[in-house]
Amino acid sequence: RSAWVRWLVPSGIARATKGTFTLRCVEEWFVRTQTGKNTNRTLVQEQIWSSTGHVSDLRGMLPGKTEELQFELPADVPTTTLSSNSSSRTVFWELAVDLDLSGLDFKETYLIPVYRQG
Repeated sequence: RSAWVRWLVPSGIARATKGTFTLRCVEEWFVRTQTGKNTNRTLVQEQIWSSTGHVSDLRGMLPGKTEELQFELPADVPTTTLSSNSSSRTVFWELAVDLDLSGLDFKETYLIPVYRQG
């Protein structure tokens, strides 16, 4: 199945020469450890799936314009699950944008909700 992500092109990237767009699914949970009377909680994040698209010509990506990015998802990847239940694991999706600019590079990460249509 295909996932479409709409990305609003920010100002200042008109000089970008190339870039990558990575969609990833991440599962996170806490692990408790105990040493004597001390209890520690450690956040664990595990990437379940990812796909990266490479763009070598960004001249058509104009600031203020919405770009549609397409990713092919496997059927078994989980949807976004933001649970307040401490016994369940959280699943979130993010889009990482990495563009080569003259001078400073553009690197941003956006949270993306992914749900099944049905």
